[in-house]
Amino acid sequence: MEERKHQHGTFLCTDALGNLQWVERLPDGRLFSLMEHGKPNGPRCAAPCSQYLFGRISEDGGKTWSKPYLLYEWPDPDTAWCVQGWKSDRDGRIHIFASAITVYNYQKNELEGHIAYIRFDSFRGENPLYSDIPALYRYTGSLNNLIEAESGRLVVPFSTYMDGKFVSNTIFSDDCGVSWRASNDVVITDTETNCESGAVEPVIAEVKPGVLIMLIRTVLNRLWYAVSYDGGESWNDPKPTSLPSSNAPATLQKLPDGRIFLAWNDCLGHPMGNVRYSSARQCLHAAISNDGLRTIHGARIIVKKVIGDRNDVHNAYPTTAMANEKEILLKHFEVNGRLGTTWNAVQAYLTLLNPDFLTEADVRDNWAEWVSDLEKTERGIVMRPTDDDTAHAICNFPYGTKGRITLKTAGKMPHSCRVLLSDCYLDRLNFMPNRRAEGYEEVIGTPYTELKPDSAGIWEIAWDESTVTLCVNGTIVQKKPKHSHGFNHLTVLFHGKGEINLTAFSAHSDATAWETGISY
Repeated sequence: MEERKHQHGTFLCTDALGNLQWVERLPDGRLFSLMEHGKPNGPRCAAPCSQYLFGRISEDGGKTWSKPYLLYEWPDPDTAWCVQGWKSDRDGRIHIFASAITVYNYQKNELEGHIAYIRFDSFRGENPLYSDIPALYRYTGSLNNLIEAESGRLVVPFSTYMDGKFVSNTIFSDDCGVSWRASNDVVITDTETNCESGAVEPVIAEVKPGVLIMLIRTVLNRLWYAVSYDGGESWNDPKPTSLPSSNAPATLQKLPDGRIFLAWNDCLGHPMGNVRYSSARQCLHAAISNDGLRTIHGARIIVKKVIGDRNDVHNAYPTTAMANEKEILLKHFEVNGRLGTTWNAVQAYLTLLNPDFLTEADVRDNWAEWVSDLEKTERGIVMRPTDDDTAHAICNFPYGTKGRITLKTAGKMPHSCRVLLSDCYLDRLNFMPNRRAEGYEEVIGTPYTELKPDSAGIWEIAWDESTVTLCVNGTIVQKKPKHSHGFNHLTVLFHGKGEINLTAFSAHSDATAWETGISY
């Protein structure tokens, strides 16, 4: 069975991150992307360097790309110019945002710079209009989406560095980028001292005219959110959502039919940052909302860790655009993958997704979707211990507050075998004693309900609003309270010697709406 990184979509292309930035559909149906020529080793290089911005065109839906053509030379060779994102507005103008970085010492939390902006009349680069953004003249990290609201207003979410932490804002323009204003600061308080803490890398969606939702990356094991009732001019105090998330950004994409697509790292656990928060990004998940983000459906893995990836692989930083009326272009990047990607050699991937699969309620024998360092075949998975005498396999299924699972197993049951149900991805690193960072459970808690089958055979698991029941070969062997409102991951795990075959799997979710906790 082919081990595929990308699930439920069509792989289009891959390139170095600097060569494949955001992708947008032009009015004539072709795709446009940017390529940048920046400083060697990025902002850490203090030497002067000419830096350029290029355009690229795809005539075949993103499978192949034209040779780059010059759009712009950045004005100051001492500053490190890093493209963050752009958007083509309804009149065809291209609005591009970059970080202009003057000091970058991540280890010492020394970060200085500002937001730079350039507008072209079209993707050809006519009539460049350059400006800094005086309304928000601070260092910024990554940009993960921006919108043109129904009113025509451009609204761009940023996190900027303030007093050792990040705060979130939006800038907005009602004159096609000639002038910009900034919202209030959105502040999230935590106890971390790392510069990645606070309210980081927000994304936004317009849920109804003038009403915007902001989702925010945090170190608090959840996405947080804020609401604007005036088109991004001001934001209320942020609150936590019910959506688990490691320290990683999300993205939002509003579809023409009004639904909202969400992609994020629904992961907890390793790798931990100083044992204080999780930066686990092994798998990237997607969900769909038909009620303005009050609930989501699906929460399915769309990019996964594959055999050969490092345990701390990053499949992260999703950005999206509409490919057509129904399909989404998803770009993400990879670090620590099996091809040797690193933070100095980041790889970008572009895929095509139809989000309709996110409304499914059933999966069956989806072995190709399971994440494990063990071989997967059409007949299932033979579980054996690998590193640190640990056997581990985890699968994703449609989120359900109520549901049922049947897993057929064969062989002699290892004594330590257990089954975990969770609403987040739990990597094998969480369960490898010789590599586990001390204290991670004290920070994250125990994000799963644990079950212990007493023999091989047919394992039937059912859950309702409050209780999880495990039957083995028709006999109830365990009833336990749920640790969370619903589940979308199942883990099979054991330590020490032994072997067990997983031969058939089915999951059905009876109630698929995941209440996000977002209200407005």
